[in-house]
Formats: sequence, structure tokens, C-alpha cells
Amino acid sequence: PVSPSTIEARRLREEQDKAYQESAAEDLIKEESKRAAEQAEKDAEDTAIREAEASSAREAQQQEQHQADLARMKASLPQEPPQGEGVVTIVVRLPEGGRLAPRRFKESDKIEVLYNYVQVGVCGDEAVCPAWVRNGFDLVSNMPVRAYKDKTVSLSDEEMKGQIMLMVQAHQ
Repeated sequence: PVSPSTIEARRLREEQDKAYQESAAEDLIKEESKRAAEQAEKDAEDTAIREAEASSAREAQQQEQHQADLARMKASLPQEPPQGEGVVTIVVRLPEGGRLAPRRFKESDKIEVLYNYVQVGVCGDEAVCPAWVRNGFDLVSNMPVRAYKDKTVSLSDEEMKGQIMLMVQAHQ
């Protein structure tokens, strides 16, 4: 027969084993939870890095495209004609208050040439253009108040003659 002290010792050992196993299971759960949190944090950091790299690559591509567009615009600007019949002198006032140097255009030139002149004049060979260039803008006359949005028509079609002051109106 088994003595009562042996039974009590076994019972105590079983309780201790059970408590140890529960504690070990809790520790394992805590460790797995900690590892999962660390992995989630690492995954979030990796995602943020990938998104930042992708954003940077998009910005670089957009910048390259913008530089190519500026080069195309600059190359498409016609020679400045001499003063005379059929020539319009354009002065452009910028949103910041500055002005582009007056420039002469033929009355037969398209409105698009004026938009190209403004972008090339403002951005030049700079890597960064003002936000209003990227967001778009209109060329507007003050007297009479008129926006020149149709870039396919000529200056003469828009009745531009002599000397004209245009303002850049940034899109919102």
C-alpha cells in the first residue's frame, strides 16, 4: 500500500507539473505573440520602405518626363521675329508678382506657343518648377478680361495685336 505522504507528494508534483506546463504554454503564447508583433512591425517597415522607394521612383520619372517636356517646349519655341507688321509683343505677369521678359511672337503663332514660353521661362533648366506649373494654369488678359484656353488657335484669331499683357492664373 502507498503511504498518504507518497500520495500527497505525487499530488503536489502533479499540481507543480500542471502549473509548470500552463506557465510554459503561457510563455510560449507570449513569445509567439511578441514574434508576431515584431514580424508585423518589420513587415510594416518593409512596406513603408517599398512605398517610399516607389514614390521616389515615380517622382524621378515624373521629373524626367517634365524635363523632357521642357526640352521639347524649348525646342518648339519659334525664333523671336523682328519688330514689325504682324508681330505681337507679349508681357507675362506671374502669380508671385514677377514678370517674364517681353517677347515678340508672330500673329500666326498658336496660343500653345505662349504656354510653352511661360513654362520654359519660369522653369528654364531648373529641376523644380513652381507648383502652379505642375498643377496647370491659364493665360488671361486684364482688358478685356479673357482667358486664352484654346491652345490650337493663333494669336490673330484671338485678336492679339501690338503689345499685350497676360497674367498667369493658376489652377486650384
